[in-house]
Amino acid sequence: MNFQMKKLGLCVMLASFAGVVLPAEAATKLENIKVDNSMAAQTRIEFQFDGPVGGYQDRLQYDPEQLVLNLSDAESALLKNDFKVKSKSVRNVNVKQSGGDLSVAVDLESLVPYEVSQQGNSLYVTLGQDPRAVAAKQGYSDQTVVGKSKKTVAGGINRINGINFKKGASGEGLVVVNLDNKNAALELIPKGTHLIAKFHGSAVDPNLLAVMDVNDYGTLLRNIDVSEAADGAVLDIALQSAEFESKHVQNGESVVITVVKKKPVVKVTDAPRYSGKNLSLSFQDIPVRRFLQRK
Repeated sequence: MNFQMKKLGLCVMLASFAGVVLPAEAATKLENIKVDNSMAAQTRIEFQFDGPVGGYQDRLQYDPEQLVLNLSDAESALLKNDFKVKSKSVRNVNVKQSGGDLSVAVDLESLVPYEVSQQGNSLYVTLGQDPRAVAAKQGYSDQTVVGKSKKTVAGGINRINGINFKKGASGEGLVVVNLDNKNAALELIPKGTHLIAKFHGSAVDPNLLAVMDVNDYGTLLRNIDVSEAADGAVLDIALQSAEFESKHVQNGESVVITVVKKKPVVKVTDAPRYSGKNLSLSFQDIPVRRFLQRK
């Protein structure tokens, strides 16, 4: 037994000295997808692999309404990668290869709370909200704020618990939004000197329904009007100028909206044109060789 182990170790050493490259670890293969509609208010999707998933990222997106999973070091072994789903909350599942990663898009009937968990070789996605969790959160639905009415967002997937403002190192305006969970479906809409940030399916802590004056920070932002509509929370960001650029980055339960002044477009000047008189030369009946030899 010891002789065999020493022999195996010697083979590995010889392979490394000889420049032999050992084969890379094979990607995890998605072998099957199962949909469970037995729960009253939720749908559960099981993604079965031939081994544990190395890592994944999940996010909700709006227009179209989807839950997107990005699985690292994975590939599909399914017979087909796009199929309909008969479910009260899911319409379609599409699997697409992106380099060494696998992208899974779950088309939703509407934005709903979700949870992703991993057990063994399976990845579980639970869509919809547990009725017990809904009952536990009813405590804030009846609160009101002086000057603004509190509207309950039907089928809400999230709640804004905090809004802060910071000035970045380069003078950019940073709006930091703290959420109840990471199920954010944010849409940024430029409108003249305003940037409208819509958090679809999200409610707002009643204490935050106000206008934040951030004019003194010396950024492009003047104020942030926080309100709540029937389909979600709205941040109306008033700006000093309509010449701006915006983006947002999410990290867990926090979303950072960055607003900066738009960089001027540098126009390339036209090449210089000849402004003198046109010169006309006639070479009729002149031998080319004799003409080139003349000084």
